[in-house]
Amino acid sequence: MNGLKKIKNFTPSELSYSEVNTNTYGGKSVYVNDGNSRIVLQLPRMSLPYNVSAFKPLNEPDAEPKYTWNLSFRDMDSNARVKNCYEVFDAFDNAIIDAGVRFSKEWFGEEHPRQVIKAFYSPTIKRHREGKYPPTIKMK
Repeated sequence: MNGLKKIKNFTPSELSYSEVNTNTYGGKSVYVNDGNSRIVLQLPRMSLPYNVSAFKPLNEPDAEPKYTWNLSFRDMDSNARVKNCYEVFDAFDNAIIDAGVRFSKEWFGEEHPRQVIKAFYSPTIKRHREGKYPPTIKMK
């Protein structure tokens, strides 16, 4: 791992993808990397609209909890760093969809158009259905 990268220096068009990994149940996964290293990003200061969530598997009572939290893009109209962060993650989502189209034969067994890949893709940026609340992103 090459270490932490500021979001302003992250370029989604330079992502690399591993070979397809198939688990024992037939599920498939592909690792998405920043060149040859894991994606580890430093984001700007953002609002935390909800509490941090902790999860501990029931079958592992001694395991360390895993944490997730949502960050809000509510300040993107007044904060250029937050706006840039939003734009980078939006470009990331589009880069993954583009890769899904480009590698659909290898990843899904048959070629699919962009509309199909986009319909099944879960974007990193979550938008409120009615637009009442600012977009959020979940972190680990």
